[in-house]
Amino acid sequence: MNTGITDDGRIIKIPVVIHLVKKGKKHNVPQIITKEIIEKELKDLNTNFSAQNDMSTLNDYFVSRDLIGKPNFQFYLKEVIKHKRHKRRAKRIKRVDPDKNLNIIVGKYGNASPCTLAEGYEPEFIQIDYTNFGDGSQTVTHEVGHWLGLFHVWGIKGSCKKRRTLQSDYVDDTPLQIGCTDVKRVNECPPIDASSKPNYNNFMDYSSCRCFFTKGQVKTIREKVIKFRNIIFTNSID
Repeated sequence: MNTGITDDGRIIKIPVVIHLVKKGKKHNVPQIITKEIIEKELKDLNTNFSAQNDMSTLNDYFVSRDLIGKPNFQFYLKEVIKHKRHKRRAKRIKRVDPDKNLNIIVGKYGNASPCTLAEGYEPEFIQIDYTNFGDGSQTVTHEVGHWLGLFHVWGIKGSCKKRRTLQSDYVDDTPLQIGCTDVKRVNECPPIDASSKPNYNNFMDYSSCRCFFTKGQVKTIREKVIKFRNIIFTNSID
């Protein structure tokens, strides 16, 4: 860890290693996930993490208060690794220099980042179900948000459906919210209960309306990259 580095606003460049994991003939992920799909997902990541994506559904609350953040991250493909044999759990897949790269394990899995950045722990990968990779659902953006150090907007503990009390995500400009908006991301946008789910536009909620990070979230992820992934920050010099 190096906490003596100052954020100079540089574009933080993150090399991406994509692992495509096969599970039988039905889920032949290395064949299903084509070069074009990979390129599309990387384009989505770069658009979302530079605040250049479509924000036409964004709640005026965040617009009028000037809370839209620009992370200034850039993701580029370093390597695609095809795994012929299925491993039961994503964590059994060997990661490539996780202190220097974002390892994305794509297979027949649930979507998850094992743990968000915290004192003494750095998640080494994110896992994505192949049906949510390159499909425009912003699932990868959400999980990368965890990998960079963000919690869900409804708090740090419990499932989104069972959450009944307000919990903090430790970001000041995300309004408090009980539970997630729409875990299946199939309902209308904006949601019917928008007043009780004020973060429905946030990438760290579950919603079909996800489209932005707040300035507070941007400050958090950039600070955590500097603190916990300073090799990536240091290597991001033009």
